[in-house]
Amino acid sequence: FNSNVYQNITLRLVNLTGQVVLTQNAGTVKPGAHTIPMNVSNLASGVYFLEIGNETANQVVRISVR
Repeated sequence: FNSNVYQNITLRLVNLTGQVVLTQNAGTVKPGAHTIPMNVSNLASGVYFLEIGNETANQVVRISVR
């Protein structure tokens, strides 16, 4: 994801039923492009929604876990 300003980021992984299955605080990130690893080895294969958010906005990305 990209950030335009310094901000505190939280990642939430949500399954198709709307259940939050993983939450990870990425901490404060500086402006620029970021890659944050997530351990999904304990999750079932399938489609999930990754919510990348701060205090004021969220971005949602559809991902597949294999």
